[in-house]
Amino acid sequence: MAVMKIRFNSYTKFIKENINSLSLILLYGSNQSEIKIKSQEAVTLICGSSGMKEMRISKLTETELLKDPASFYDKLKLVSFFPGKQVLLVENGTDKIVKILTGALKDWSNNDPTIIITANILRVTSSLRKIAENHPTAICLPVYDEQFDSQKFQQRISSSTLKIVDPRISTFLKDPSNFSSLTAFQSLIEKLEIYKLNDQNPVTFEEIELLSSEMSNPTIYDMINYLAKGDIENTMLLL
Repeated sequence: MAVMKIRFNSYTKFIKENINSLSLILLYGSNQSEIKIKSQEAVTLICGSSGMKEMRISKLTETELLKDPASFYDKLKLVSFFPGKQVLLVENGTDKIVKILTGALKDWSNNDPTIIITANILRVTSSLRKIAENHPTAICLPVYDEQFDSQKFQQRISSSTLKIVDPRISTFLKDPSNFSSLTAFQSLIEKLEIYKLNDQNPVTFEEIELLSSEMSNPTIYDMINYLAKGDIENTMLLL
């Protein structure tokens, strides 16, 4: 099974083709109602219509998982009385569960339940997102408020003042699946334009990460954020 960050229209087909080898499904983004639909769709595809009745579906919140990690591992290794695949659903996941999840995936086998994690918006730097994007038996699906295509991204990049030389950066920025929404993409471009206002050097991945993560340098991030919103008063307070 190839490493996958899949697209919206290939989600169902991919699950059907990899039911027996799928360890983890991560669904994240701003459209929580659609995430619930996609989560239930995966549960039905994996467990069938009798999954709930046959108790092959378990649920945990992130809070419950963190409070009692042992119960999470127990549910992963619990053999169902009924035949068929099982699912372990973790709701409202964040980076806090990464250590526990990493350990669980190391011991995961095809007979164990598929772990389905639902989450809100996850930044590009999210460790939870990175696990799902890079693990060989996991898939990751961003779910947006609106489904948008790369043409809108290309148009916005072309009309910007940014100098993009590295083709990898161009490919990254044109890929809608790297952003939680069209608004998030537009916000990043605006912040990059302000950040590079008097800098003619090409955009780097380090700069993209800086403006995508409040953790890098809160003062710089907040200043760019206020400028992008036109909030001069708060911008001046940071100078």
